[in-house]
Amino acid sequence: MGYTQVMSKNNIVITWIEALGNETIQESLNVLNKKLKTKYNLSRLGDWRRGYRPIPPKVYRLMLEQAIQHAIEKHGGTMPKVKLKALIRSLLPPNK
Repeated sequence: MGYTQVMSKNNIVITWIEALGNETIQESLNVLNKKLKTKYNLSRLGDWRRGYRPIPPKVYRLMLEQAIQHAIEKHGGTMPKVKLKALIRSLLPPNK
């Protein structure tokens, strides 16, 4: 049984993991840590998924950028790349 089949709720963390399509959750976390030069662990990822801790803005930004097209397609929609980038910009928190 896959990770998302075990989860009863769908949220940005689960959608992001699905969008990356990695073999394991650890592989997805490795992508995040490499891209953001961080050292988050599986426990922290689980805390974000369950809402025990807020997702840091830079992590949320990356997850949204990587997951939004997957989420749109998962729910039967399509969007041209140019409009997708504009949509992503409109949903992201401000840069600090």
